[in-house]
Amino acid sequence: MKIFTSIAPRDKSAGEVDRQQLAIESWLKAGFEPVSLNCKEECRLLIDRFPEVEFREVSRDARVVTGKPLIYVDDFLDAVVTADKAVSGIVNSDIIFRSKTDLPAELSRIATGGLVYGCRLDINSAADTQGRIYDIGFDFFFLDQATASMYPPSKLCMGAPMWDYWMPLICSKLKRPSRFLRNIIAWHVVHEQAWSQQINLHMLGELVQSSKMNFGAISKCDFDSLNQQGVEALQEFAQFILPYLYQNSQMIEADV
Repeated sequence: MKIFTSIAPRDKSAGEVDRQQLAIESWLKAGFEPVSLNCKEECRLLIDRFPEVEFREVSRDARVVTGKPLIYVDDFLDAVVTADKAVSGIVNSDIIFRSKTDLPAELSRIATGGLVYGCRLDINSAADTQGRIYDIGFDFFFLDQATASMYPPSKLCMGAPMWDYWMPLICSKLKRPSRFLRNIIAWHVVHEQAWSQQINLHMLGELVQSSKMNFGAISKCDFDSLNQQGVEALQEFAQFILPYLYQNSQMIEADV
């Protein structure tokens, strides 16, 4: 089974490459095939550092909006649709998978016909065996080709806010099974990460407009202006989204 990601070629001194190397090693050990989507410049920087990863050059990225060459979710979904297996993963590049069973086979089984997603466990170092569940967002998604092909176009991108909510939100809207995995299989070494409220608001606007769903007062917001209305829209969405996703997802446990 392939996992599609986007490895970030950041400074080694920041520990980013090491975290990603640990993650990729765990994927390979579990039997996954990692594929990284990157812009041309990043592919050149990364290919020698990650010889066991397949790198695919993309023709576009979101740097004009985010300031970084982040990859659009649409391109990941297209990769899933054209993969050589019915089920593939879309996973953040620093997620470490730990499982005692055949994880690709089990995820393929439970994702068939829809989507499987879940929370990660934040740890301070890769050697830790205990940590804190990060329960306000998601880092891994496994879905089949039929489901991936049904997603509407958007300008959301991996690495920026809101894309992780987009994945189960649209799956539920499509009336495809959206399954939340209770088991902890994803581990993540904590690091600093923050986006401006303006980027948060902009990406919320992308989610609202691309989904064509009615979010009440949130939908009437000017997503390009971080005024009081924008701040309130972010707060209201934060209170709404997780209960909505869980209510519209099947809570499952797997043999992992």
